Amino acid sequence: KHIATSFEAMGYKVLFFIEKNNLQYPSLLAQVKAHYEFNPHITINLNHFNNTYLHKKVCNIVWIQDPMASIMDKKSQVIVRPRDIIYSLAKPLDYYLEEKKVPFTRQNFAINRNIFKKYKKVKREKKIVFVGSSYLSNLNENTPTSLLDEILQMFKKGLNFDEDTVQRLALKYNQDFSYINTRVITFIIRDFSIIEICKIQTDYQVEIYGWGWERYSEVKPFYKGPLKYGPDIARVFNSAKYSLSPHSGSLIQQRVLESAACGCIPIVYDCKVMDSPPFYTKNLVFYKQLSSLKKILKKSPKRKLKKLVNKNSYTKFAKRIIKEVEEII
Repeated sequence: KHIATSFEAMGYKVLFFIEKNNLQYPSLLAQVKAHYEFNPHITINLNHFNNTYLHKKVCNIVWIQDPMASIMDKKSQVIVRPRDIIYSLAKPLDYYLEEKKVPFTRQNFAINRNIFKKYKKVKREKKIVFVGSSYLSNLNENTPTSLLDEILQMFKKGLNFDEDTVQRLALKYNQDFSYINTRVITFIIRDFSIIEICKIQTDYQVEIYGWGWERYSEVKPFYKGPLKYGPDIARVFNSAKYSLSPHSGSLIQQRVLESAACGCIPIVYDCKVMDSPPFYTKNLVFYKQLSSLKKILKKSPKRKLKKLVNKNSYTKFAKRIIKEVEEII
């Protein structure tokens, strides 16, 4: 929707298609019908290629944001047209595209600057906030407790979760590499970071928003429930000095950019070994192990956010698409 709005602001005619009744699995027939009636020069798809029915002159943008079955299934074939442009959100997704021999370039998340900006009427307080869901549901019931314990101890020691380490864990516990990489480690980093920030004795207010946090007794006193996406989240970021972003796969998460655009300094888990530059080291506050969070709040570091915000807008992304389409045609 943000991409569509950006193109409209640039003067392009845009059709935004999504089925209201089932957002995850829109009907291909309804999609093709909408496509036929609108007759676009450029199509943009998230996570799906949707390219087998396209005219050869149509430029098709595919932005891979999640480990979908189409790229994870080793038996499935991915068809890439001469006028397909594929973007990968983060390095953990690159592995699947490389195995499929799909050409791609990096495209991080971006910001809608019309919504996520500084609100003059919102007072900024000495507060740290987190907006997002618990990843406990990422785990399947067969995940070994010993695997969870080992990863947690590694996190406490500040060790890297690079490709070799994940492969070693996969062999040791007879688990799928991608499951450990995109499910188990992400759970440990996120949920235990939130538990830790709620346990720290600090004069910062702590507010946790999202789904699933009521499961943890440590988090309950700080849990504020889910937020409606958009201005409600922006107002929360405007009210806080810091936002917490514990993610093991990529630094530039959606909430990182949106909080920065609201003048709220992101504290991010240092996963540079699993990401690719730029890392915005002068704009972000990094932590590598759980004990570092207390030290960060004690020091109250400052950061300039302008560069991070300006380089990651949806308008900039839309302009990139137009430039690359012009190069193709």
